[in-house]
Amino acid sequence: MVAEIHTCDPLAWDTDLLVYEDPTNDCSAMTELACNGDASVLPGCQGFYSHIQFLSVSAGVTYRIRVGSYGLGTGGGVGTLTVNMQIATPEICDDGIDNDVDGAIDCLDSDCFADPSCTGIATGDECFVAIEVFDGANPIDNQPFTTSTDPPVDYTLCPGTGNGAMAFDGWWEYEATETADYWIHTCDPGAVGWNDTDVIVYDFTAAGFDCANLAGNEIACNGDSFILPGPCQNWYSLIELPLVAGNRYMIRIGTYSVFVGTGTLTIQSLTCPPMTGLSVATDCNTGEVTLSWDANAYDSIDLTRDGVLIASVPGNDTSYVDLGLAPGSYTYEVQGVCAGIFGGSETVVANVASYGGESDVIFGLEGVDQID
Repeated sequence: MVAEIHTCDPLAWDTDLLVYEDPTNDCSAMTELACNGDASVLPGCQGFYSHIQFLSVSAGVTYRIRVGSYGLGTGGGVGTLTVNMQIATPEICDDGIDNDVDGAIDCLDSDCFADPSCTGIATGDECFVAIEVFDGANPIDNQPFTTSTDPPVDYTLCPGTGNGAMAFDGWWEYEATETADYWIHTCDPGAVGWNDTDVIVYDFTAAGFDCANLAGNEIACNGDSFILPGPCQNWYSLIELPLVAGNRYMIRIGTYSVFVGTGTLTIQSLTCPPMTGLSVATDCNTGEVTLSWDANAYDSIDLTRDGVLIASVPGNDTSYVDLGLAPGSYTYEVQGVCAGIFGGSETVVANVASYGGESDVIFGLEGVDQID
């Protein structure tokens, strides 16, 4: 059997919930099975109720349920503890019920992906057949898609941004490559037909990698944006949000009303790699200074000498020659640039000496009577 235990009650307090197995029935050898602080799955609850789902239990075994408050002096009173029991059965893929009690209903359950009632769905048309996307520009096409009805569209995170019907929406899945702030946007002046987008991002890791749990795990959304310098189509969408390396996110993109076509989904970290491996070599014959550094993924690289910008070179360059310098000491700073964001710089000092073609070198020494 599977148990669902929660404290949802609009008149109750901020709860914490733990469940223990008590095999000796005297509290002397209890094992903690599950816990929850705050949940957001059920409707009509107090702000911070607790909810444990899909807890396997056995008949004849004693379980202890412990309910507390968030902290001393932060709540308490009268509430409701609800315990629902359900016997798991094989999933039926077209009855609208979570038969196997795993949180996924019908075609959203992986047990049903190959079921005849769930086949024929275009890749990307629903969450459970999302298309994987990566850093950078990803081509997108909503022409094969229908309008999803689950989960319901929630624009409360981005009111007043020109949100539409999320029609003909598609689903794309992304794993963050670093812990950083990101831009996720649909700016594409070459978009064909699909020139008005709406975007919602869900925390798929927090949803347990289960499409049935996306509701309540929305983290950002946008209808229309005007931040990027462009050129962009008229009503592109842009979200700036923090992502965590290794976590997975579901990106849902639809249209304001009836626009279908092709476009681009760009996922861009707002950090820029630091400069590494900077070295210097000088030529006293010519007064040249050669700077070298490690290759990295930059849009461009800025170089300064004694605090003054002397060059901005392509991001894939790994060296630069500064010509015809007079004898002296020079401080160089080299820094990568990514979409206008500056990465960490490195600094090096170059000493340029003069050479007039002399054929002899004379040493002045004291206290030494022999040179080998």
